[in-house]
Amino acid sequence: MSIADVLVLTGTNPWEAGREIVWSMLDCVDSSDRLRLGRAVAGFDEIAKPLPVEEILYRIFSIEDATDRSFEMTTLFIDEI
Repeated sequence: MSIADVLVLTGTNPWEAGREIVWSMLDCVDSSDRLRLGRAVAGFDEIAKPLPVEEILYRIFSIEDATDRSFEMTTLFIDEI
């Protein structure tokens, strides 16, 4: 599931999501032995732990347009091992 999908499941619109809720998701994935984060490119391209949380947040929230920011969150997938 993408970060945007998880936001929707928790009742948060990805277009309106703030840094805090996305940070808490990334922190949860980072501290979990069963979850990993990655991008779907040609398969699953895992982002190594410890996750570069601040870098990921900057990449998402430096985008001013809410639609583009939401799209960026759809490219980051949480996978269960």
